[in-house]
Amino acid sequence: SPIGGAIMIVAGETNIEINRSTFNNNSLSTTFDEEAIGGAIGVVSSFDTITITNSTFSENSAVCATGCDAIGGAIGLLGESVWNFNNNTFSGNTADCGPGCE
Repeated sequence: SPIGGAIMIVAGETNIEINRSTFNNNSLSTTFDEEAIGGAIGVVSSFDTITITNSTFSENSAVCATGCDAIGGAIGLLGESVWNFNNNTFSGNTADCGPGCE
């Protein structure tokens, strides 16, 4: 599966911090029958602690052409992680799974 239009995180038991960052007009798309995970940030991990502070996510997109899942216009996650969001702005982010999705 395509993961993260700007940042791909594939880890386990890690502390990840993102601070004072701007994610604008990132996109992730697939034409295959697979998931598009995270227009700006895609995370496939377990037992991570991810902290995002003072950041902006605008006009990011995850697009899947047909019969698949688009997960998270701004941030997409597969797995189990602890998330801390502090003073962030999200606007105009989209996830579109295209025709044939439910």
